[in-house]
Amino acid sequence: MRVMLIPSGSHDVAEYFEKGAYSDLSGYMLMAESSVADLASRVEGDKKYLSVSRFRGNFVVRGSSPYEEDTWDWVKIGDNTIFRNFKPCTRCILTTVDPETGVLDPNKEPLRTLGTYRQLAEAIRPVMGQSPILGINLGLYTPGIVKVGDAVYVNCD
Repeated sequence: MRVMLIPSGSHDVAEYFEKGAYSDLSGYMLMAESSVADLASRVEGDKKYLSVSRFRGNFVVRGSSPYEEDTWDWVKIGDNTIFRNFKPCTRCILTTVDPETGVLDPNKEPLRTLGTYRQLAEAIRPVMGQSPILGINLGLYTPGIVKVGDAVYVNCD
């Protein structure tokens, strides 16, 4: 990862954090391997194709319970890179395309199965949409260098 923006001055966390630019919604998405494994256990048929690469996350963590990342408010990776969880990651039709082959799943999996049990609360669907969720969108709060294998620290308010 390469830092593209280093904010100048100080900013109140309640008012500022970098969500990224030139991306669908967020420059950063984090998910747990265990969440994808749980989803794979629910999809019928051949599950060998279902890997974390299908969900195109920037950060994949190991060692947490399935969907535990939903509860993380702040995430620190490595020595000093800090992110804020600003919303669940709503999933789109691209999750039904195998990133290795470019082939669309004819049964719309894994999106179809995900939609049976990972929906946003009814009250916020008019604002955030009807898509199922998997992973969390992060905003960069404190820039730094992140490496594969770095420790991940979380805070739940």
